[in-house]
Amino acid sequence: MPARSSTPDREAWADQHRHALGSAVSLPEPTDPRHKAEVLAQVYVSLLALVPVIRAGIVASRMPELPAWLEGALRETSVDSLYYLASGTDGGGRQPLYQRIADAQSAFAGEVTSALVAEGILPLIYKGTELRPRLLSGAALSTSTDVDVLVEPSQLERTRRSLQEQGFRHAEYSPRTGELWELSRQKVADHEARHRELYPLCRLVPFALDAAELALTGTVELTPLFAWRGQGKLLQVIDLHHSLFSRMETDSLFARAEPGAIPGALTLSTTDHVWTTALRFYLESNVAHADPKHRDLFYLAALLNAGGVDWDLLVRIISEADLRPSCFYTLRILASLNVGDVPPGVLDALHVRRGSSLMDFGCRATRSLGLVETMHPALTPLVQLG
Repeated sequence: MPARSSTPDREAWADQHRHALGSAVSLPEPTDPRHKAEVLAQVYVSLLALVPVIRAGIVASRMPELPAWLEGALRETSVDSLYYLASGTDGGGRQPLYQRIADAQSAFAGEVTSALVAEGILPLIYKGTELRPRLLSGAALSTSTDVDVLVEPSQLERTRRSLQEQGFRHAEYSPRTGELWELSRQKVADHEARHRELYPLCRLVPFALDAAELALTGTVELTPLFAWRGQGKLLQVIDLHHSLFSRMETDSLFARAEPGAIPGALTLSTTDHVWTTALRFYLESNVAHADPKHRDLFYLAALLNAGGVDWDLLVRIISEADLRPSCFYTLRILASLNVGDVPPGVLDALHVRRGSSLMDFGCRATRSLGLVETMHPALTPLVQLG
């Protein structure tokens, strides 16, 4: 494959994948499940390859319109925005609305940060709220439910109290009433006993919608945006963490932290963003929830494209935490598809043959591309016997 270090090569590479993308989206919806999975895989790989030009703001002309079945599949995996950004289209009004939601989340993240800093609490904001401005000039990638915040464990309860004083509650949105309903203390406690974060804290605020946007909210899931009796409501959600992964202590993350996109907040270093994004994509989306959200894989491709990774440090962190398999398989996907520059020595240092106390056969690595076949229905009763 040609190197993508120069702009002409990068654009030629992108043109090849735009052509492949055009060929895929022009096909009728396949009736055979395996053929359908192959078409989806082709679309995902082409969109991954377009990450560098999307970051550069280079849009394509005459990109074919997405058929409804493909648009739905991309929306379910939270990456339909990549097609809109690559083609310069608005997705029937979806992308502008995604952008309004993302901008509103960045705004309230700034308000929360200011209040916390005033109380002597330094928040570290990561994931989409940080990566959108860092990697995509603020462009939204579909909808994101919450703002992820990490604080030092000793500051956790102080931060909870501060957020509650700012109007955030442990509550959930009720579509029957259009309001929040408070959760029981027991439900909150049960959740927090099993997770590395508090039960999400939220508040509900008005969100102006025009007629077209209101109509769109009735046909597409847009959480955290809801429409109630002709009025828009935005659920502002803080996912407050005291750690990120098991076997990973928090102090070193703060020691390596950098000033973030939200004024006054910190964020993860580039190196920490790479390995946390790789692990989150593999462990959370593909293993724990079996519900791949491709957005993390695209953020990871963009991080690798941006450069600045301390690979020696990354290898040491992952190896000491005994988390090689998850990081290895995720990075290898991008390296093997030629959409992420990973030094060969890194993959060798993380290779699963070096052993791990965590058994992992790598069978989930390609699930991100939709190429893992489901079990034949005739076998299901036999499996349930076990």
